[in-house]
Amino acid sequence: MVILFGVGRDGTKLVAEFLAKADAEKADVSDLAIVLQTRRDDRLVECRSEVVPESLTAPQWRPHQNQVVPLEPKITRTLTEWVYQCGPATSSQIRSRTDYEEKCGNVIRAVPRSTTVYDKSMSGATNAITASGSPRMSASYVPFTDFYTEYNSVYECEQVPVVRVGPEQVTETKCAPDLQTHAVTRYEFQLEQLYIPGHFETFPRQRLRELEPVCYVAPEHPAGEKHIDGLIFVRRR
Repeated sequence: MVILFGVGRDGTKLVAEFLAKADAEKADVSDLAIVLQTRRDDRLVECRSEVVPESLTAPQWRPHQNQVVPLEPKITRTLTEWVYQCGPATSSQIRSRTDYEEKCGNVIRAVPRSTTVYDKSMSGATNAITASGSPRMSASYVPFTDFYTEYNSVYECEQVPVVRVGPEQVTETKCAPDLQTHAVTRYEFQLEQLYIPGHFETFPRQRLRELEPVCYVAPEHPAGEKHIDGLIFVRRR
């Protein structure tokens, strides 16, 4: 993916815009670099600055040795420029949150109970004969289970969710241009094109660094005078 840009751009903002486009495609990024062009002894020269994780300190790509153009010394100047800065910003926002409070009280609980009851019943006749001549009936006790419900008052506590809506102080990382007057030390081709090298100390996405540029004779068909490019890998859906 190649994004062209004009004079007076900040490398930090360029990287943020490139990564935002890649995120929109749900893509991973590698080989990210910012390329500027300049003229050196009537030759068109490209200077490529790689943007890499902070742990890397050396360029991962090198041009053919015959095409390399050495860097000239840096120049120090005092400039007034818009610098893309990222930092914490606190604002009051209306938000809802769920708290949990302990609520206690007496609760009536139903407790199933059972008991065994013996019922007196008359069983069949025996061989015994009463004085009247009728058979004698014998009594017996038959057990059966009686089920019933008992209600008890129990003191219990539970966590009850409570939703509250109101203002809340929220701190977020926000990025915006900031007008600054300061002394800078850069390469002449960067000053000519009002280019501000990337400064990722407070970059919210991840810790990055823009490496020193590598300059070489421009290819016959350059991608553009000034551009940021990188490989993006989109997962198949």
